[in-house]
Amino acid sequence: MISLGLVVVIMGQHKELSIVEEESERANEDFQQTFDRLSNKDLFKESVGKLLQQGKKAVEELEPLMPILEAEKQKKEKEDVTCQTEKQSRRDELAQKEKELTDTEAPLKVESDAWKGEIAKLQEQLKAHSPICDFLRADLGDLQLCAKTVAAAA
Repeated sequence: MISLGLVVVIMGQHKELSIVEEESERANEDFQQTFDRLSNKDLFKESVGKLLQQGKKAVEELEPLMPILEAEKQKKEKEDVTCQTEKQSRRDELAQKEKELTDTEAPLKVESDAWKGEIAKLQEQLKAHSPICDFLRADLGDLQLCAKTVAAAA
């Protein structure tokens, strides 16, 4: 019986030991997670600190340039205003010249069309037989003016 009791005690101790080992493993895992988080937090703080230092350095380097850049900006703004004004005056001048061109071309086109119509009408008259040619004598050479009619008659 004693041996049976000892076996029960040993089995209980073995069970207790396995429970303690499991808790120890969980505690180690928790410790490792906490350590990793803390390490990450430290690394993050360090990288943020470096970025802050770089930003401050960049600000210190760029601050002396601000007045120069501001002066250039104002100069460019004045140039822009001048350019816009000149551009508008050039547009107005161009519009005026285009209007003058249109005003000049319109009467010329009307007159040109009238002359083209007159030329077309006269060319048709030249092609047609003139009644005057019937009254001209052949011996005087006047029929040369009616060459088409004479050529057709011969």
